[in-house]
Amino acid sequence: MPSKILEVLICTIDHRIEHALRVLLEPQPHIRYLIAWQQTSEAVLSEFALPEREDLRIIKSCGKGLAKNRNVALRNASGDILLIADDDNRYTIDYLNQILKAFERFSTADIITFQAIDMDNRPLKRYPPTSFFYHNRPKGFYISSVEIALKKEAELPFFDERFGLGADFLSCGEEEKFIEDAAKAGLEIIYVPCVIVKTPAETSGSKFHEEVGIRRSKGAILYCIHGSMGAYLRSFKYILSLRRLPLKQRYSFLKDMLTGIHYVKATS
Repeated sequence: MPSKILEVLICTIDHRIEHALRVLLEPQPHIRYLIAWQQTSEAVLSEFALPEREDLRIIKSCGKGLAKNRNVALRNASGDILLIADDDNRYTIDYLNQILKAFERFSTADIITFQAIDMDNRPLKRYPPTSFFYHNRPKGFYISSVEIALKKEAELPFFDERFGLGADFLSCGEEEKFIEDAAKAGLEIIYVPCVIVKTPAETSGSKFHEEVGIRRSKGAILYCIHGSMGAYLRSFKYILSLRRLPLKQRYSFLKDMLTGIHYVKATS
């Protein structure tokens, strides 16, 4: 049996508590669960009979915002290894054990990122086949929140609450900002090519053309990673790559990205 305790940090809101409870597996001595349950209405509280399990804690808070809820989970976490989770993820005992094995193998790692598959067992995206340190990541590599596991004892940053689902202006990107903040703080971040979660296929990046908040977030994240000049240059380069789109639409998309850059600069 693993010597470390893995705690799965599941974020949910309102009636989606029903979905969060479906994430739980049969009790295991080395696995715990924390559900961070945001409520936008007190009426939600009385509608559910919550299970009583020794391996489960439910932390309730008011308001909305995924990054805010992730921070509630981090502040209340107690496991040795912490896994970032959403209420529509699905796990197996083997998946969770693989996380603990990875931290045993890479004992100096503060954060390890893994792979995810969709509900049809297809890779969520194109993953590199070999392990690497984050500072040596290949071009185009990006991390999704459900791929992230953390060492509790590390001096972890918190999620930037300007970003993420439910935020006022920037509707995604909280995981990229979190990882970048961790890297700048000197934490050791490693990628391991191992599947740890099954999750719905759609990612925020696939909605770039549809949602203005995602376009603003892309510009904002480019600023956080590359600074002003780097963000401007990469925004222009990205828009130029969208050759099939009408010029007017590309201009509109660029304007959204630049708005994101200006917003995060003004609020930093």
